[in-house]
Amino acid sequence: QLLATPPRHAALGASVADAARFMPNAVGAYVGQVRSSSAAERTGLRLGDIIVQIGGRPVRSAAELEQVMAGLAPGARLAVEWLRGDERMRGEAVL
Repeated sequence: QLLATPPRHAALGASVADAARFMPNAVGAYVGQVRSSSAAERTGLRLGDIIVQIGGRPVRSAAELEQVMAGLAPGARLAVEWLRGDERMRGEAVL
């Protein structure tokens, strides 16, 4: 009998890359894809958004975002801030 193993760390449900790869001088994690029914989608993140802060910690690159996520357990709640064009947006993610 196989037992379902719960995930060991939280997942946002978005593919990200360094924002500077897409926009000169940009800092943060560029959202390249948002999975359906994911924490990212429920939070309001969209393709092209740039995540600049998560859980009160600045995000300067995709690696920094991934490092923060690796230390979180499923079910964690945290504030997320992102840029959409010239607008700074905020939401709460439940991972």
